[in-house]
Amino acid sequence: MSKLTKKAIVASFVSLVSKKPLDKVTVKDIVEDCGITRNTFYYYFSDIYDIVDELLSGLGEEYDITHTGGWEKGFRKTMQFALDNRRAVYNMYNSSRKNELMVCINNAMTRLIERLIDENPDSKGLSKKDKKLIVVFYRGAVVAYIVEWLDTGMKDSADEMIDRVLFLFEGSMDEAVKRAANDPRCMNKRT
Repeated sequence: MSKLTKKAIVASFVSLVSKKPLDKVTVKDIVEDCGITRNTFYYYFSDIYDIVDELLSGLGEEYDITHTGGWEKGFRKTMQFALDNRRAVYNMYNSSRKNELMVCINNAMTRLIERLIDENPDSKGLSKKDKKLIVVFYRGAVVAYIVEWLDTGMKDSADEMIDRVLFLFEGSMDEAVKRAANDPRCMNKRT
C-alpha cells in the first residue's frame, strides 16, 4: 500500500504542476487531490521539493544503469518524461523557485554519475578529489545541455540529441576514471 500512496502523491504533483506554476502548488492541493491527510503526505515527503527530488531520482533509477545501455535508457526515459509532461516541466523550470529545482536536478545527476563511476573497476584506485572533479565536470555538462534544451523550447529531437552526445562522448568518463586512477602523481594521494 505504501508504494501506491507514494506514487499517487507524485502523480498528483505532476498533474497539479501541469496546471499551475510550481510555486503555486501546495501540500494542501496535493492532499486534497489524493484524498489523503497532511500527516500521510509528511510521512512520505518533507516538502514539495522532496517530491521533485523523488521524481528526478525515480526517472534516473528506473533503469539499472550498471548494465549495458542503462545510462542511455535512463537518459531517454528522462527526456521522454519531459516531452510527455512539457507543461509540468516548464511550470517547474520557470517558477520563482527555480534555484531549488536546479538543486534537485544537480543532486539527481550527482547520484547518477557517482553510480556510473562506482561501477567502473578502475574507480577503486580513484582519489575522492578526482572522483568529485569527474562528477562535477560531467554533471555540469549534462545539466547545461538539458537547460539549453529547455531554454530553446525542447525543439530539438531528444533522441537525436542523445544519440549525438553518446556518439561524441562514449567512453570518455571511463577513460577519465582510468587516467585518474593510474596517474602516478596521485598514487600516494588517494583521499
